[in-house]
Amino acid sequence: MEATRDQIAKELERLTSTVLPLRKKIRMSIAESDVENLGCTPAQFQVLWHLSHHRPWRMSDLAQHLAVSQASLTIMVDRLIADNLVERTRSQTDRRVVLVSLTDKGMGVVSNYRQLVLKRSSALVDRFSEAEQDELLKALTTTIGYLEKMKES
Repeated sequence: MEATRDQIAKELERLTSTVLPLRKKIRMSIAESDVENLGCTPAQFQVLWHLSHHRPWRMSDLAQHLAVSQASLTIMVDRLIADNLVERTRSQTDRRVVLVSLTDKGMGVVSNYRQLVLKRSSALVDRFSEAEQDELLKALTTTIGYLEKMKES
């Protein structure tokens, strides 16, 4: 049983050391021009991406998370507001706090990017036979289910 635990731990390490570079490779295959065709600069897209995962963000927290100054973030957010991709509001509980969140148009830009990522990911999967794809899907579904359970506990 102990050998199995050690093997699982080693394979989980291999999984993370393989998946993260692969994810980066897929994202890097999406050129700046692809992002700009979505209607924003790569830096602005980073703001949209983070807002799509956690809404709304406090401006100060988002600046810290993106490792940019609040002044730089304010300029980016101003441009995104002008393009109707994000909106800025005040907190209902503390009027000093400025919140920023995606608009429907901003969510559309992120959704289009995700579709581009899926398209590039699908191109990688096309290298496998149909049987290998079925096996991979089953293994990934099972693995992700276990990892989600681990994350919750």
